[in-house]
Amino acid sequence: RGRGERETFATAVATVFTRDAGLDPTVLHGGSAGRRIDLPTYPFQRNRYWATGSATGSTGTSAAARFGLEWKDHPFLSGATPIAVSGTLLLTGRVALSVHPWLADHAISGTVLLPGTAIADLLLRAAEEVGAAGVEELTLHEPLLLPERGGLLVQVLVEAADEQGRRAVAVAARPEGPGRDGEEQEWTRHATGLLTSEAPTVPDTAWAAGAWPPPGAEPIDVEELYDAFAGDGYGYGPAFTALSGVWRLGADLFAEVRRPGADGDSTGDGFGIHPALFDAALHPWRAGGLLPNTGGTTFAPFSWQGIALHATGAETLRVRLAPAGSGAESAFSVQATDPAGAPVLTLDALLLRPVALGETDAPEPLYHVDWQPVPQRTEASATQGWAPDWTVVGAAAGETVAEAAVHADLTALRAAVAAGTPVPRLVVVSPADIGADAPPLDADAGSDADAADRAGTGRDDDTVRDVLGRGLALAQEWVEDERLADSRLVVVTHGAVATGPGDVPDLAGAALWGLLRSAQSEYPDRFTLLDVDGSPASRAALPRALESNEPHIALRTGTLLVPTLAPMTTRPTVTAPSTTAADSAAAEAQGAAPVPDGPAADAVFDPTGTVLITGCTGALGLRVAPHLARRYGVRHMLLVSRRGPDAPEAGALERELVDLGVTATFLACDLADIAAVRRAVAAVPPEHPLTGVVHTAGVLDDGALTGLTRQRLDTVLRPKADAVRNLHEATLDRPLRAFVLFSAAAGILGRPGQASYAAANAVLDALAETRRAAGLPAVSLAWGLWDEKAGMAGGLDDKALRQLRRDGIAALPPGQGLELLDLALTGHRDGPAVLVPLLLDGAALRRTAKERGAATMSPLLRGLLPAALRRGGGTGAPAAADRRGKEADPGAGRVARIVALDAVERSAAVLGLVTEQVAEVLGYASAAEIEPGRPFREIGVDSLAAVELRNRLSRLVGLRLPTTLSFDHPTPKDMAEHIDGKLPRPVGAPPAGTGLEGIGDLERVISLLSTDDTSRAEVRRRLVKLLAALDAPGHSGTQPQGRTAPGPTGADDDAGTGATVTDRLDEATDDEIFAFLDEQL
Repeated sequence: RGRGERETFATAVATVFTRDAGLDPTVLHGGSAGRRIDLPTYPFQRNRYWATGSATGSTGTSAAARFGLEWKDHPFLSGATPIAVSGTLLLTGRVALSVHPWLADHAISGTVLLPGTAIADLLLRAAEEVGAAGVEELTLHEPLLLPERGGLLVQVLVEAADEQGRRAVAVAARPEGPGRDGEEQEWTRHATGLLTSEAPTVPDTAWAAGAWPPPGAEPIDVEELYDAFAGDGYGYGPAFTALSGVWRLGADLFAEVRRPGADGDSTGDGFGIHPALFDAALHPWRAGGLLPNTGGTTFAPFSWQGIALHATGAETLRVRLAPAGSGAESAFSVQATDPAGAPVLTLDALLLRPVALGETDAPEPLYHVDWQPVPQRTEASATQGWAPDWTVVGAAAGETVAEAAVHADLTALRAAVAAGTPVPRLVVVSPADIGADAPPLDADAGSDADAADRAGTGRDDDTVRDVLGRGLALAQEWVEDERLADSRLVVVTHGAVATGPGDVPDLAGAALWGLLRSAQSEYPDRFTLLDVDGSPASRAALPRALESNEPHIALRTGTLLVPTLAPMTTRPTVTAPSTTAADSAAAEAQGAAPVPDGPAADAVFDPTGTVLITGCTGALGLRVAPHLARRYGVRHMLLVSRRGPDAPEAGALERELVDLGVTATFLACDLADIAAVRRAVAAVPPEHPLTGVVHTAGVLDDGALTGLTRQRLDTVLRPKADAVRNLHEATLDRPLRAFVLFSAAAGILGRPGQASYAAANAVLDALAETRRAAGLPAVSLAWGLWDEKAGMAGGLDDKALRQLRRDGIAALPPGQGLELLDLALTGHRDGPAVLVPLLLDGAALRRTAKERGAATMSPLLRGLLPAALRRGGGTGAPAAADRRGKEADPGAGRVARIVALDAVERSAAVLGLVTEQVAEVLGYASAAEIEPGRPFREIGVDSLAAVELRNRLSRLVGLRLPTTLSFDHPTPKDMAEHIDGKLPRPVGAPPAGTGLEGIGDLERVISLLSTDDTSRAEVRRRLVKLLAALDAPGHSGTQPQGRTAPGPTGADDDAGTGATVTDRLDEATDDEIFAFLDEQL
């Protein structure tokens, strides 16, 4: 009724056809002139194929004319039209990161902004269009934020001239396309100003035409300047770090600025002065002296007075910044010339003002893993000068990398190395060798009965434990062999990670990635994770991937992808519940729970259904359960824990929930027992069916990789990975609206000592991807650190918490954690299946990158660093990496200074270096708290701390130190003496341990000799000659470290009777000689 006959008939036929009724729809088109075409067999990909035509996003003069505009060849402005009668001129254009990617290098507090210099250039262009001489004033009212996707439409409105010839001007912008409500988005006025007709005064630029830099000027370290900017929240990338020199002379600052990549680059065409060059010309203000008390505060340009452009097309500037005169204590003036001293730009006064984080609409601390292609130029630079140097181990080794040496397993490789085979730079483990060769899973849902098997959750399938066990054994064997200490183990998996929507990761492979991410953090430069899709293109790209120097790689149809954490910067517009904080407080005071009335809340949880919450009496469950009642109106809860109603916290939680109007049922259940979980789900009453699952349960069992066992793995897997797989299977036939998993960032970032925890949480993340791909509700929240009393943080000791804070992981206040939960559940319901709520301390991250090098950090965090700190630590930049792909030594300068000291000062400096690193590892406030002669075990250095200490010292001193360093040299003093003996001596100084140089090489040669090797006799003969030389005049028979040469039983009794080394060697057996050498070495 109410529909046309043709539409009704067509709909009915289509419905019958989908029920496989055997209809032949082609008869409906008999006699038609049209031809039949095939429809795509895949969902719409929504790729944009509209021709852009030029860098400005327009198709040129003809297109502008077609819309009644006059074409303007400006990078941000494409058209202009005079407004009839009024004398007003309207200029229009578009700004987008996809068209102007260099703008991404200008950010404040993590948010990309259009620089104020770009707006100044818009006004300068507007002045040119109307015949004005320059910009009298410019005021920035609102920061102009640039979206990650899409662009901004820009308008510059120039009013008619007044009696003095001045013109008012305004700059407005709005996002292109409709908003979430389908309506056109509103314009925002970002800047206003005045254009002037008065010709600018030509400045006196004699300061730039003579000697440069000005005589007597004191240089300022540019790198330290940009470090200070980073500490204040500025994110300047390569396009904006254009200062090549800064100097101070009296109250003035001078600088030389050159736009990076300007040679042969035409992207500056159309600007009066390139905004990046103009912006960099302002940067010297951070050196101090122009503005009062700016340290630690983020400033942005606010008011500009007297902007005049004297020449266009400049690529290199000489700049002078000076105080703007009395009464303007926070303003400064700018003069810029070309290298010959000809004026380019003048700015009479620039006033800055502090920018609060909220004013930039900074993103919440909520991230997702974004897989990005490795630029071709980076791949080329990473491989330049590197010869293929890898071997493959595993039963299917020959199928992994062609033309590479192969070994049956790691034991066979070690035997080959012992026999004299050169140690390879890369050792590739084939997927089949560790069981990580499962094909990508099909996400198409079939029956519920086999859905668990498709997800790898069937109880007959314990692939997760099998793969983890074999991977753990392999990793432990790898790190314990010092002969392979300079090599990387490349573990190849098949479909272990999801790199895009719809991907279905293999649970076992995902768990292995979690475990090895933690191993990477304990042993930097020793592991690479490489996931492949099995396509011929990816197989061909394997050598390129191996040489890319990336720690995490995914190959998808031949494209190299690497992961990074990306903020969920787009703040979604959702219908917020009308319940306010005041309403909630008033309702709770009356013993009632306010029910939210917004569709966003109803879409997540059904108030009439039951929500199953695991770990309900843990620190997080105690917060989450009441929050679901208050925020989402949940009225029926099944609260599951190991002890159920007998848990000490259960009584108080039940009373709180009852006061909120919740029917709470507590149940003791072993979630690792599939039968028990099915009984729990079956017990939910049908009148309030199970509609939501929130899994917060988990347990920690931290420890170093080398101390991890299968039993300890099982301890962590049961409440995390086993539990969530059981919940998944047991609820496949239930009408769930929500399946919320509390995972941990350790599974994504990798944390030292948390290999088992990382593996278990990686399973949760992979299962969320699997469910989402199958059309089932799921989100996994890979939480960072909650406050010290909430969540897994409650199980961490003070040392672990200090280390997290030192590495830039800050603690989320519980209130903010719950806000992020709401944002994930309502604001990003259709977003990624895995979200990372993680509060980061940017200053600590930058300090870690600066002091220890970006390569020591998780590769997913490096993308959040300022570009200047990422250089050399990210994508294999050759200038900062050696041939083995290791980052340039951040402590090289300090070690060079230590090496140049005399013996006494040198020993003290090395001891200071060691105690400083011990204090850092243990979280002490100062190295003075470390007693040099006290054993490490007494000051808190456990196996995990020992690994970190060794890694830090190895990187700082540039030496390969053994993993047993703190056990072989058990006090800071012993360790410092050992390191001091291995450091190089300055030219002309006697070598350390005279007579011992090359002993390490001798040890390796002897270790390669078999017991029946005929060369042993020759080696013995030559050693006897060398040792006999010690008896020559000027040498004593005393051995290094005061030990005596070998001899038969009782020989030590003759130690003082004048027997020579040769005498003792003549009387010693071969085995005694080699035992002596082993002792000495």
